[in-house]
Amino acid sequence: MPDAFKDILDRFGSVTSEEGVLLKLCCDVVLYSIDLNTPEQKEAVLHIFEEYAALYGSRLRWTTNPQTGSFKKLSNGLNSYVVPGDWLLQMPQNQGYGFLYHGGRKDTDASDLAFLAMARPDYGVADHDLSRIFCRFPLTDVLEKRMDMVALLRRWGSLLKPHHGRCGISLGKSFGHEDGAKTREKETEALLRFPGLQTVDMLDSLYDKEAGGLYDGPLCPDWLVLIADAFVEKLGGFEAVQRKMSPFPAHAYEGGALLQTGESPCPGGPGQAKGLEGYYHMGKVIDPIRWKQATAHLYSRRLGLQHDKKLGRTWAERFAPKQCRVLAFSPRKTGATS
Repeated sequence: MPDAFKDILDRFGSVTSEEGVLLKLCCDVVLYSIDLNTPEQKEAVLHIFEEYAALYGSRLRWTTNPQTGSFKKLSNGLNSYVVPGDWLLQMPQNQGYGFLYHGGRKDTDASDLAFLAMARPDYGVADHDLSRIFCRFPLTDVLEKRMDMVALLRRWGSLLKPHHGRCGISLGKSFGHEDGAKTREKETEALLRFPGLQTVDMLDSLYDKEAGGLYDGPLCPDWLVLIADAFVEKLGGFEAVQRKMSPFPAHAYEGGALLQTGESPCPGGPGQAKGLEGYYHMGKVIDPIRWKQATAHLYSRRLGLQHDKKLGRTWAERFAPKQCRVLAFSPRKTGATS
């Protein structure tokens, strides 16, 4: 494990309370799609899930009833309860669907193993809500290169052809205590301390008519960012994107491009700018297509651990071109945890 991760692992590797595991450090992937309801997209969803299950299926402990959403324990392995391949292709195209698998001793525990598919019934066209696939990987597997994440995401990108997507480090939240005071407090503390850390909100694919949303473009740079051909063309085409990203790589796949900020994800931290150079570089490249009104759900004690919109906007802009240094937020100054 690289030394750069020692601080974040010591502080936030696993955050627990009497309720169980609230937060679990992981590498996550989120692929946002205009529509996951067509037969072709459903086939892609199943293929991606099967590939993920081939890696981690034996360690997944919980799933959800596709009708009620209630948790079901996988007492005898992945196939001990109905699997998406049994029902997904029969779902009406205009209905939408969702399914979740995750690890953890309890159904509410945060885990670094999770797979969620959530398809919006309105296709995301009228109101610009997006469907998405979201999955978590154990951070050690990624850092020790037990899998080729670049190759995996190029393959998944070609299959799914997402609107855009990202891969990087996050604190995976629990599946029952994600809005608790300690969860909010610890995640905010981590996000302010480690600029390379990302946040994932279960409702982040929804679109706001005034503030916009992820339909407009990526939230911010990350270790790996996928953009569809439509965004690539707005940046001048793939060759132009390659030139702009240099010396950092840009990889083509069928339907888009994968931008990469380094060999591995980087958390950064106070006084630790090394490793985040690619994030700032990508920030310049994707600025024309980035969602400019983005905010994050960060919380401060002075607001009773309610959403601090100003703090959330500052965080969302941390890799924007106007920034010239790593933001080393101080919880004492922001009031986030004091």
